[in-house]
Amino acid sequence: MSRILTRKPRTDEIPALRHIWKTAFGEPGMQAFFDNMFTPARCVAAYRGETPVASGYLIPAGNIVFQRESLPCAMIYALAVLPEYKNLGFGTGIVSRLIENANSDGCPVVVLCPSDDGLFDYYRKNTGFRDWFYINERHYKGLSPANPKNPLTEIDSREYSQLRESLLAETPHIESNLEAVAFQSVLCRETGGGLYRIDTKRGASCAVVERRPGGAVIIKELLSPGLHSSGQDEIAALSEIAAAFPADEYSVRTAARLSDPLMKNRRFGMLIAPDVFLDCHNGGDFAPWYGLAFD
Repeated sequence: MSRILTRKPRTDEIPALRHIWKTAFGEPGMQAFFDNMFTPARCVAAYRGETPVASGYLIPAGNIVFQRESLPCAMIYALAVLPEYKNLGFGTGIVSRLIENANSDGCPVVVLCPSDDGLFDYYRKNTGFRDWFYINERHYKGLSPANPKNPLTEIDSREYSQLRESLLAETPHIESNLEAVAFQSVLCRETGGGLYRIDTKRGASCAVVERRPGGAVIIKELLSPGLHSSGQDEIAALSEIAAAFPADEYSVRTAARLSDPLMKNRRFGMLIAPDVFLDCHNGGDFAPWYGLAFD
């Protein structure tokens, strides 16, 4: 096979990019992305002849924070290859080009969240990414909601970002910028969810809430004042969310405490970064927090 051509797409190729997206992921999130985040400069497409057959995008994600170190970070998002062109190197070519573009734009750290667990091995083998982010993910059925003593307050992207950073102050994490948080808000509101503040006895928690087809509710990020002490604040916040969002099933993502064998931790995201930056992580109790993945 000849060398794979990758480049920034032209504006007249946007319908082809939408076709690739829709084929890979369906329509959920597509319009929101192209309305709010897309620019040709953030995209790399791969071509067979003059036709785009694969695409991927960069989202400026803010900074990644480890202890006293902080570096600009970009997120690879929505990598997709048309089915008839898979396993021909198109995806790997796009990832390599996106990493180069991120570095050229001043982002020495690049992260991604594989869409399924089997892709971790692919990215590690073919692109140099390493497993880095873990979450604790719990699933509930028949959750009994509390009488709403501390009702949820929907908040805007700026307030959510400020509250989020205060709760993650002691945890290595991706410090999402306002553009990324605003995009997450759009995705949530499309489903009937949103970004919320929950006031409990120990202080304010924050949550990213989405409804899923079939009536399930997913809390894609739940951060509480007890993040580094106990799970009681998370339970209180979850009860308030259940009161506002009645459902048969709930899924909640929280920080992974690596030393706790009872936690249902799973790998969630990957990273490429300068070695000097990686060396500053001392293997603390809490895994680095990826947070907003737009999945």
